[in-house]
Amino acid sequence: MMKRRLKDLKNGEAIAIKIKKGIHKNKYVILICCKESLEEERDFYFRAKLSKKLPTTTEEINKLPYIKVRAIHYIERYLPRMGRETYKELVERKKHYVYYPDEYNFLYVYYFTLLFEKGDNLDDIIYLDIYNVERPTDEYVNDSKSYYGEIILFNRLEEELIEYYENYNLKKDFEYTKVGQQRCEQNAKAIIEVLKKYDQIKMKNNHS
Repeated sequence: MMKRRLKDLKNGEAIAIKIKKGIHKNKYVILICCKESLEEERDFYFRAKLSKKLPTTTEEINKLPYIKVRAIHYIERYLPRMGRETYKELVERKKHYVYYPDEYNFLYVYYFTLLFEKGDNLDDIIYLDIYNVERPTDEYVNDSKSYYGEIILFNRLEEELIEYYENYNLKKDFEYTKVGQQRCEQNAKAIIEVLKKYDQIKMKNNHS
């Protein structure tokens, strides 16, 4: 039988890694390959799930929630800008985009880039021969996945994903507290106000 290679994974194909330590020991991290654009063909993009057992079917994996790797406040949904685009132009360009904020007004990123270093032990990867796993329905997608996508080292994969799961899926992060929510909203508003002010100053200078 030909040995499987990560670069040969198909879009929507799942692999697994058994967690070796911590409170989730002996559970499995399920990685779903993302090759939805040319950008993703060049790097190793994945989304992930946490499973109590090794799944054997696509349906089993589809029932599991995706691990959220970043939270973005709804106020910042249109960012980033492209080139010399003003904030007003940015809003106009993206006004037809559909967003799915939760009850805390957060949008979530699920995809990340997996980086490998020389000496990484890839023998722990379990090729499941499971394909066509469904994408998350509420995913926040920007102009480019690389802008808001997280980067995770393979040798830190288990720890990083468990931390994201605890912070965002289980909502243990500070930003889910009342004070944290207020601070996130204030920071998001401040960022937008700075961008608008910058555009005003630039326009004024161009006409002076």
